[in-house]
Amino acid sequence: MRACLGSTEAHLRMLDALVSSNEADVQVARTYLRHRPLTDTTELRRVAEGIAGMPASEAQVHALEALGRHYLSDRDILDRLVRLFSGTSSWSVQAAIAGILVRADRASIAASNSWPPCRASGGLAARGQHDRRAGAPPAIALTCDRL
Repeated sequence: MRACLGSTEAHLRMLDALVSSNEADVQVARTYLRHRPLTDTTELRRVAEGIAGMPASEAQVHALEALGRHYLSDRDILDRLVRLFSGTSSWSVQAAIAGILVRADRASIAASNSWPPCRASGGLAARGQHDRRAGAPPAIALTCDRL
């Protein structure tokens, strides 16, 4: 509640909650950010780095969705997300990242030289066959080589 009233300390706790492994904390932080979006690039970078360091989980997907509500044009953040995309075998994490990249600044994406080659394919996580056997739909046909 203090974060909503402008407390800097409480705001920072919300950012920490967003990158925690506790899904309930992530949901609270996600709701907070829906009403108080981040505008500082340094904070956005910190959040993106924290999310990238989370284990693949529903909490990480929800944190990515919260990040995706922001218009991202920072190349460092976008590069980090692409590295996460190519390094995870979780189709739900890949789908959340793809959703962010679709809405991101196209000029920043085009200007980046550090992205791995990406190509269309029949499924998300070609190396994660276990995801499809579990009934996960290959919703996005984008595969990036590992860095």
